[in-house]
Amino acid sequence: MSEKEEKNRKVKLQRFVDDLRSLDKKKFKEAIEGFKMYGDSSVIAVLAEIYNKCSEEQKVQIVAFISDIRDEASPEALMDVILSSKDEELRVALLSTIWNSTNDYNDYLNEFVRIAVNGSFMEALECHTIIDNLPGPFDEATVMDAKIIIKENIRTLMDNEQKSHLLSDILLKIEEFDQQIES
Repeated sequence: MSEKEEKNRKVKLQRFVDDLRSLDKKKFKEAIEGFKMYGDSSVIAVLAEIYNKCSEEQKVQIVAFISDIRDEASPEALMDVILSSKDEELRVALLSTIWNSTNDYNDYLNEFVRIAVNGSFMEALECHTIIDNLPGPFDEATVMDAKIIIKENIRTLMDNEQKSHLLSDILLKIEEFDQQIES
């Protein structure tokens, strides 16, 4: 892409960001369509920033758009937002975009385990689904760290039976990853 084309793209992208922030239904939908054509992972932070100001319909559009991003930089951008956000509803929505994504999230196994341990039941459920769908392979140190994180924390969560059960299932999946390394 030439310098002029890139500058043009950035101008369009900024216009779409401005339209998105207006929360006007028509402009919002057009901005999402514009992001599909001209956007990249940089728009994830903007979408996260306005998420809670949006209608339910707009939230669905945001989740669908993020689910479809096919940019190599999007896993890092998305995880940065998830890990820095204090908003549970946003984190759950963003986590839900990962488990059916074609992007590679293998490098974030331990982050998903930490979120499952420290987050809400819904966050743990999303992380369970994500981990269950991670293709691997994983290095031995990563798998060992994941097992330690769960084992150190599962006892403290015994009063939360549902979450404890999810963490036990995640541990079983991680042990499968460990067996794949050994074979």
